[in-house]
Amino acid sequence: MYLDRKLDRSCTEKVTVVIDIRAGQGWSNPSSVSIVPFIKLVVGLLNTYFPERLSRCILYPLPFTATLLFNKAKDYLDPDTAAKIQVCSGAGSVQSPVPEKVCEFIGPKAIECMEDRRRGLFRQ
Repeated sequence: MYLDRKLDRSCTEKVTVVIDIRAGQGWSNPSSVSIVPFIKLVVGLLNTYFPERLSRCILYPLPFTATLLFNKAKDYLDPDTAAKIQVCSGAGSVQSPVPEKVCEFIGPKAIECMEDRRRGLFRQ
């Protein structure tokens, strides 16, 4: 696993997992319902194999109504897991910007780096 190679087991550094589900060139964004099992798996694996290393998991952008539904679905997750998941609503097209709420959790330089890498996927 990537984190196993990147994080020293003796350090207490925490990580933030960012899951950007915006569409890309050649693929559409997944439906909100289809990603729930994936999010649960990712967060569950991190909690199991890297206990207390996951600071939060940020999922964006979801349509507003899907954000409400997802936040309600968090009631059925383990409370520790649910508390670490942040869902941010916004538009999901290729050109859509990162939702403003994400800026509450990630600094502007990190967002700029993520956006540069994302845009790099679309360059030929």
